[in-house]
Amino acid sequence: MMLEQVISPDTLWIDLNNPQDDEIHTIFRRFPFHELDREAILEDNPIARVDTYDEYIFVILHFPKYDTKTRQYIKNEFDIFLSREYLVMCRYYESAAVDELHDIYQNKELQEKKSLSTGYLLYDMIDLMLDKTLRTLDRFSRDMIALEKRIVSRGNKAQVIRDIMVKKRNIIALKHMITPQQRVFRILEQRMNALYEDSLELYFENLEDKVDKIVGKGLSDTNYTQAEKDKLAGLTEGGQIQSDWDQGDAGEVDFIKNKPVNTSDFNNDGDGTQAFVTDNPSAAPSARINGSWVVLSNFLVPKIQFTADGVQDTFSMGVTATIKAVFWNGALLNDADWSQTGATFTLTFIPTAGDLIKPI
Repeated sequence: MMLEQVISPDTLWIDLNNPQDDEIHTIFRRFPFHELDREAILEDNPIARVDTYDEYIFVILHFPKYDTKTRQYIKNEFDIFLSREYLVMCRYYESAAVDELHDIYQNKELQEKKSLSTGYLLYDMIDLMLDKTLRTLDRFSRDMIALEKRIVSRGNKAQVIRDIMVKKRNIIALKHMITPQQRVFRILEQRMNALYEDSLELYFENLEDKVDKIVGKGLSDTNYTQAEKDKLAGLTEGGQIQSDWDQGDAGEVDFIKNKPVNTSDFNNDGDGTQAFVTDNPSAAPSARINGSWVVLSNFLVPKIQFTADGVQDTFSMGVTATIKAVFWNGALLNDADWSQTGATFTLTFIPTAGDLIKPI
């Protein structure tokens, strides 16, 4: 759709929203635009830039557009042809800021009070876009503070973590979209001074200041303790949450489901059934049944490995366990090459010093 608006007797604004081929063809017949610029407005341009010609300036700018489906901000590209007499703009998404600007420039009192030019129009459009981005970042920062407080005060909730990640992605996306255009605004400042009699230097310096503010916007400015900061810093998208035995709220992501209610079987509470648990490899695992300790046999060998000394052929595991197989330097030995007696096993040969022997 093409909207043509006269903003002053000598100034024309043409806004093409999602332009069709015939509209682009009409514009290029009407104005002296280079064919390279036709290619530019028909394709996605990842980098903002300014191209200077004898009769006009061609500018590519990027501003954020919120995608309700993905809940993320995408790039809304603006391709702008600028001269003293006209501003021709091509865009491919709706823009509330541009619609607002159309309403502003239809104000007759404004046209009478202000010496309107395409340079001022370009400034007003960029200024409006940056203001909207700053307001969005301010809102995100407030949201992040509230979400972080929920994490710190109430524990890790899966939905809260997902919301934080969405906010983080959008903050980063907004910054990456706006920050590279600071260089473009500096170039525009120089071009404006050469193109217009009225000095626009201070106006475009103001745009650079707003970009600086956008770059400086952090995720939040809450003063947390170091422990709280460490907890928040450890949150990563798709990360795993450590289960908490003492967590009693089933709605929390660290809640342990199907947790045993009666743990007396693991305690020395005199009920006649107790378990003996140790990380000492020399202690034989056992259980106490009806007051007597019983050695538990037929359990898998712990992960142990021996380095041969070139003398011995017998190795002690320190625990009574059933060996299923023995590896020699990574090679599986035949059952006839070794035998087991209690907590020891013996090879039918003396391995060379440095050889690795691993029972499992």
